[in-house]
Amino acid sequence: MEAEYFPLSMCMRELLPLKRLLMELNKVFKFDLEDALTKSMVFEDNALAVQLATMPKMTPQSKHIALHNHFFRKHIARGAVDFKHVSTELKIADILRKGLGDTKFEKLRKLMM
Repeated sequence: MEAEYFPLSMCMRELLPLKRLLMELNKVFKFDLEDALTKSMVFEDNALAVQLATMPKMTPQSKHIALHNHFFRKHIARGAVDFKHVSTELKIADILRKGLGDTKFEKLRKLMM
């Protein structure tokens, strides 16, 4: 659980400042990004990490995780960020990160197109 939760926390550390930057730029350039500014979607393949992130309280299993890794929970509660579970079979990024067999490579390549 912890091994998947830390990368999720790091993802949120990248996402939230970028979102603030986009809001500041929108004040000047008036982009048509109202949907993008209101809610961000984060895709995660670990259901336990998503459950831990969306849970409003700490659990006995998560109490050892440092508090600075839970900073993004307030953004989830506010509705600024939403999580969507993605099956491991549909992780398109694997085509760039792993050596895959022919069938899996072909399947992910079709999903990219």
